[in-house]
Amino acid sequence: MLQYRATHKTVPQIARELNVEAIVEGSVQRSTDRVRVRVQLIEASSDRHLWAEEYDRQLSDVLQLESDVAQDIARQVESRLSQRERLDIPRRPVNPQAFQDYLLGRHYWALRTKESLNSAIQYFNRAIQEDPAYADGYAGLAHCYIVMPMMTGMAQGEALEKAHQAAGKALALDESLPEAHLAIAEFLLYRDWNFAAAQKEFVRTLQLNPNYSTGHQWYAEYLGIMGRHEQAIAEARLAITLDPLSAIAHHQAANILRNAGRNEEAIREYREALKISPSFSISYAEMSFAFWHEGKVEDAIQAMRQSEAGLVSDHGDDPRIARAIEGLPKAYAASGREGYIRQHIKIMSYLTRPHFAMARDYAELGDRELAMAELHRSFQAHEMEFLWVSTDPVVDPLRSDPRFQRLIRAIDLQH
Repeated sequence: MLQYRATHKTVPQIARELNVEAIVEGSVQRSTDRVRVRVQLIEASSDRHLWAEEYDRQLSDVLQLESDVAQDIARQVESRLSQRERLDIPRRPVNPQAFQDYLLGRHYWALRTKESLNSAIQYFNRAIQEDPAYADGYAGLAHCYIVMPMMTGMAQGEALEKAHQAAGKALALDESLPEAHLAIAEFLLYRDWNFAAAQKEFVRTLQLNPNYSTGHQWYAEYLGIMGRHEQAIAEARLAITLDPLSAIAHHQAANILRNAGRNEEAIREYREALKISPSFSISYAEMSFAFWHEGKVEDAIQAMRQSEAGLVSDHGDDPRIARAIEGLPKAYAASGREGYIRQHIKIMSYLTRPHFAMARDYAELGDRELAMAELHRSFQAHEMEFLWVSTDPVVDPLRSDPRFQRLIRAIDLQH
């Protein structure tokens, strides 16, 4: 519903677009250590108020308040709550300062930059220090470490092990916490390559909270890796519906569409991510790939240039990255497609975990030996990106190679 925050549409119009019979409206006010919530249930077709209630509680009881509001609304519409919502949430009061730090941690985590992720870790650690039994704080910490290798160059093995430890602590404190199960799913996927076990944890996450945007987003990524493109796209779009102002949800949907060969749709989603967060450098970098494969060379170069500041800062302020990006136009002017790709290989070589990206470039050049060598290095390094090897269309020219087939069997997607 966030997309309707500033709309002038009527309740019946909104309800028709969402295909719902009733809409819940509410407001939240906070004063020092107290919070007041006003909620009303509106019949969609007539814009008639069916029910309203006001709640005034201590900030420390905010999660219990969430449960009470959800159950009261459910009773009004005679709906069944999800398993997570039916649980007694929470079973203990929350430290107000820990809750504030947790919310700040989630805010910075969503920005997905090296600086913001370091800030998020600090806030989640502060939340845990304030309340050592706060499961959500540990889950937030786990989510930070899951994305650190992709966004900051942190050693993948170290990051995923820290994620696993934090998620384990969260589950020990609250076995019903969806965020903790989601972190375990990501660990099983990217560290253990245990795809069957990962799917069980993704499914468990969404059973506990069917309206969890990040749960749908990360499950979509898993489905894309497994080659279940239509399901993956559906999950990615659901993640956006649940959190339309999430830049990373639009970005991940774009990645899934691009990997399914739907580059024009992917470009639209990258643009949506950048509307929400104009400095989202990873979307510029990934959008550059989509432009390139649509034959839009000037757009691809411009997107790489716009990603430059973020790539440099997120990879140790290496000045070679900027110089290599600035060399793309000259390389393309001198040697066309081959020159561009070779310059792109140079850019990728300066990044952390570069091997899968370089393998893709060598495959495009038609250099099977170098492409296979980089794929093997990616496999040996256990790069997260390597799992896309079974579905990425760019490496299609390598699929008939017996060495490629051995790599596919080695990851065992049916495991």
